[in-house]
Amino acid sequence: MPPSRETYTPGYSEPSLRLMLQRTAAKHAAFFTPLLHRGMRLLDCGCGPGTITIDLAELVSPGHAFGIDLEPDQLRSAKREQK
Repeated sequence: MPPSRETYTPGYSEPSLRLMLQRTAAKHAAFFTPLLHRGMRLLDCGCGPGTITIDLAELVSPGHAFGIDLEPDQLRSAKREQK
């Protein structure tokens, strides 16, 4: 039996993508940000377009934040957001 590919439940329709691009750490990761400190390394699994990852990177700077995602288009979007 071939390995199954995970599916992102909301999908990648235009409205879903617009919502993902509006996500911020302040709104969607506030439960987590008090645990962060400058200089640490952070891995964001399922980073999507990277908007939250970018915010988290600022919180751990001069540390590093890394984002990974199964969807190649989301990683391309994240690379565009980072610039």
